Amino acid sequence: MRHTVVMNELQCMYTNLDCLNNKKSEFILRIAEINPDIVGLTEVNPKHSKWSLMPEDLNIEGYTHYSNLEGRGVVLYVKDSLCSSEIQLKNSTDSSVWCNLQLRDNDRLIVGLVYHLTHQMEALVV
Repeated sequence: MRHTVVMNELQCMYTNLDCLNNKKSEFILRIAEINPDIVGLTEVNPKHSKWSLMPEDLNIEGYTHYSNLEGRGVVLYVKDSLCSSEIQLKNSTDSSVWCNLQLRDNDRLIVGLVYHLTHQMEALVV
């Protein structure tokens, strides 16, 4: 069951993983400790590998995930208790993922995660 956001602040977490597979257990423990509302991860796929993660590899209990697994890959996790939906951009050249959070009344918040490989820049945009 999803609810609209009725709090004054959201707790967000961001990290560059340099491959989720070998850090997933630690990541799940950190999530349980911090209990963030939104989590952004960049470089979830391994470097110089012929394989990449599958969407089902990204599942974390209690969170909905939105992902773009192009290149090194990005994943945005949103607590299941928040009402969110993915936003698909038509013209995006960077590895990015975006979602819409329903706030009180008719307000909404667009949240995005962008990884730009050329400049090695990451950003969680809230």
